[in-house]
Amino acid sequence: MEGKQQHALEISAKVISLVRELKEFRTKLSEARITMKQSWTPPTDPMLKLNFDTAFHAQSRQSSSGFVVRNAQGQVLGSGMNLVVEGDSRSTIVRITEMGRDRSAIGVYVEEIKQRARMFDKIIFRSVDRNANRVAHILAKARSTFNEDRFWVEDVPDMAVLVVKADCPIP
Repeated sequence: MEGKQQHALEISAKVISLVRELKEFRTKLSEARITMKQSWTPPTDPMLKLNFDTAFHAQSRQSSSGFVVRNAQGQVLGSGMNLVVEGDSRSTIVRITEMGRDRSAIGVYVEEIKQRARMFDKIIFRSVDRNANRVAHILAKARSTFNEDRFWVEDVPDMAVLVVKADCPIP
């Protein structure tokens, strides 16, 4: 019996040691992510890139979304048949790219996105860092200040102009 207790203690000590290592690794990984800020990059020609974001407004208890479509020169556009879709919600991108039916709370929307994605000649979905998705984030947050839906063609609202220019310093 004493040998079994000794063995159990050794296993417990090893598990505790591994848990500590895992916590240290997570901390280092988290710190590495903070220092590696990602910024927006243009798609390769002839692709377009769509960045989207959703914001939750605690006071009104409503969510809103914003998106921007840009070409290889960083110019804001309105449509296209070859598309790169980027967003900072990794779980949403995973749901959209997974095979099979999504039965989550947002499953209806995910299935509609999957269905509409079939209309494009080529479409790529990617998860990106919030910093690479700043324009869409600004639009999502600002949506609550508008009384109606708005859509800008080849333009963005004033609040996002500087971020668009900073993302793409091409003259």
